[in-house]
Amino acid sequence: MDEPTTIKKQIEKNAEIISIHSHPASLHILPRGGRILGVDLGIGNLLWTNPKMVEVLEKGEWNTGGIRTWISPEQAFFYNEPQKFGGWRCPPGIDPANYRVVSKGKHAVELESAISAKDMISEETLNGKIRKRFELVEAHQEGGAISARIRILDFLTVKNYHNPFALWTLIQVPTGDEGKGKLIVPVVKNAQPIHYFNSIPESYLRVFEGHVEFTIDGERELKLGIRPEDLPNPQEARMEYRFKKNGKNVLISVFSLTGAKSQDECVDPPKSNPHGMRAVIQSYNSDSKSTGLKFGELEIQGTKAKKRPDGKLETNEDITINFTVETS
Repeated sequence: MDEPTTIKKQIEKNAEIISIHSHPASLHILPRGGRILGVDLGIGNLLWTNPKMVEVLEKGEWNTGGIRTWISPEQAFFYNEPQKFGGWRCPPGIDPANYRVVSKGKHAVELESAISAKDMISEETLNGKIRKRFELVEAHQEGGAISARIRILDFLTVKNYHNPFALWTLIQVPTGDEGKGKLIVPVVKNAQPIHYFNSIPESYLRVFEGHVEFTIDGERELKLGIRPEDLPNPQEARMEYRFKKNGKNVLISVFSLTGAKSQDECVDPPKSNPHGMRAVIQSYNSDSKSTGLKFGELEIQGTKAKKRPDGKLETNEDITINFTVETS
């Protein structure tokens, strides 16, 4: 039995999974939480999923794995004590929220949900509506590689809220056969990566003239940030992640034209220095010693919402993710 089918059978009593296919690829969508749970190119799921997923669903918790959308800044919405970044929790009005299927086609699925979260700094509540489209754009096998391209479109509309906020896409990835994968982000010369939590050791972070490398092994909680100003083209946020699965080389490439393009558009302050520079690209490394979970995250911070002529606030993300498996 293939890996996505196994996952589907494990959780079918608690949640629905929608599968769409374009040979040789398949995309598996979990409406609960509004996420892509799996991408399979014939060697199993290329995303990380929680080995305790049944328990997560039964308890109504958020961390099933896959690709999800949150709202930033994290300091305002995810901490009970935001001034000291204390008491982290995920607002259920953001995740899993209450997504419903709006449309389902051969190669695309659209979901919609109300979104709600209390801003713990201003004590104002953000209420809005989010619409998501997941599309399996293309898939093909050529030479010694199988590849698939997916596109994620998120639209968020909010009214009667008065603080900066943005969409935030997070892709949960495995550490692979070797127990570690490598994130590569193109940067300009003399780039200054942000150590979002504690200082990132040199064994995890290497800064070169044209790119940054960050190791993801799930052994130590770390978070990397890359400023828009350190990207070769701030209009384009790009990164790629390499790991091995079942002996095959896997590449996940992420591209966005809707990420924050300047400090003015970045809304997520680092825990290590709330008044310091902010990032458009982020990457998280979990700590399996404290959580029992070993994974990484590839993250894009969208640009902050802008006011429409009718007074409502609106923001969107348009993200393309390419998955490639080397078969020879």
